[in-house]
Amino acid sequence: MAEGYGTSTRFPSKSLPPIKTCVHCKKQYRPRNNNSKSKFCSHACRTANHAEKHHTNKGPQKCRQCNVDIDTSVLSASSRYCGDVCKSKHKSRTKAYPDSSIPRGTVGAISELAVCVKLMELGWHVFRCQSPNSPFDVVAIRGDLVRKIEVRTGKISDAGTRTWVQLTRPGTTEHAVYYPRNRTVEFYPVENGAPVISKRFYDL
Repeated sequence: MAEGYGTSTRFPSKSLPPIKTCVHCKKQYRPRNNNSKSKFCSHACRTANHAEKHHTNKGPQKCRQCNVDIDTSVLSASSRYCGDVCKSKHKSRTKAYPDSSIPRGTVGAISELAVCVKLMELGWHVFRCQSPNSPFDVVAIRGDLVRKIEVRTGKISDAGTRTWVQLTRPGTTEHAVYYPRNRTVEFYPVENGAPVISKRFYDL
């Protein structure tokens, strides 16, 4: 009988829990107590069974960076990369700024300033909010028009897919997204509390 996960030998013989069969390795084991609902003799068997259940029917897993088959005899069946090198390359490629040494607050400030420059080039009077709790980041005024803008830093994948945090605070009229990868600013109108991606435009 296997000794391991949930197993105990401290019980008097008259109170020993009944022997069970591990769902994964089929070996017999004795649970920790009579009320135990365990199905596996060890944590390793439980993890292996979960991996097989969720991944064996999906075929070989491909590395998200180099697209080669992942060696599941060495790595977990749920691994997305063939190794640390590919993982690092892919993470850097998909970040807004590959140089992860730039602080998050600085990244946000760069995006806000880039949006301010773009708006001034388009003839708007621009006011950048100083309050950290302001419902928007930038206010732009031109004539009678007043725009309350939420600034975001976006990412562009190799396939051209654009992503950014689309959380919208009340009162916002547009999302202005700065993409460091190609140094562009795009605007998205806010309707019903969310940016409308299909209505992307470059001039506000």
